[in-house]
Order: sequence, then structure tokens, then C-alpha cells
Amino acid sequence: MDALKKILFSHIKKNNSRHKLKLALIFSFWDEIITEICGEKYKNASKPAYLKNSILKVDCLNAVWANEFQLYEDKIRKAINQKLNKGEIKKIKFIY
Repeated sequence: MDALKKILFSHIKKNNSRHKLKLALIFSFWDEIITEICGEKYKNASKPAYLKNSILKVDCLNAVWANEFQLYEDKIRKAINQKLNKGEIKKIKFIY
């Protein structure tokens, strides 16, 4: 198993796929975090779209939703960083 892990991480490093992997992880627990922090009605109004330079861009349904999510940005960012076990996300931009 350790050999497989080494090969996987080597491949990720070489192909700079680390951001894609983190984005996939964030995507996997996004609904859980949003429901917990913002409430059930927020769950289907956004989705993580892009991660670069520790900035997570999140697609929202429209400007109203983007503004609503901005109010929760700090709590969402902290929850994501806790799930990732590192302070990787420095800022979240909610776009539409």
C-alpha cells in the first residue's frame, strides 16, 4: 500500500494535480458543510468550481446567492480547512 501511495503522490506532484485533488475533496463534502453552516435551503445554490493559489472559486446560481454566501465565507473557509487538515484555503470567491 505504501508503494501505491508513493506512486500516486509522485504522479500528483509531477502533473500538478494537487489542486484538482483538493477540489475533488472539497466537492465531496461541500453539501455537508453548506447545510451545516448555512442551512438546507443553501445546499443546491452553489458548487466549488476552481482552486488556484489557495483561492477557491465557487459558482452560485445568481448574484443574490453569491452575496448570501459571502456572509458565511469565513465559517465555510474554516470548515473546509478543518476537513483538509491544513489551512490551505485562504479566500473564497463566490461568483455567478
